[in-house]
Amino acid sequence: MDGKDHRALVRFLWGATSHDWNESALADFQIQMEDLQATRGYLISNGFFSDGAKQAAPGLGISLTDGPALKQTMYDYAPPMEGIRREAEKPLPFERYIPWFVGVSLGVVSLLVVILISIALSYGPAETGP
Repeated sequence: MDGKDHRALVRFLWGATSHDWNESALADFQIQMEDLQATRGYLISNGFFSDGAKQAAPGLGISLTDGPALKQTMYDYAPPMEGIRREAEKPLPFERYIPWFVGVSLGVVSLLVVILISIALSYGPAETGP
């Protein structure tokens, strides 16, 4: 993430939920931050960080989010998957007349076709015999 004059690096550490990330994960991340000239770093994990990592992180400019905090953040900010219901749209004011209109229109069109064919057959050129 790159801002006006700030650069931050975000890294996700996925693994077994019982896994503890220690200071070595922070040291690797710190090297990446220095290479990319990032002033802030965010380590996000579905597991846990060791006590030593939690103590060292603020001095390195790294924010830690572990499994329970990540889960709580997701519950707080993500919309719930259940309970999202879409309300039915209001019907159009003339919606109940649509089938009647279609039926009458088909009848009128059919009647016009029959009338036009009858006129064409009545006034068409007469064939003369041999």
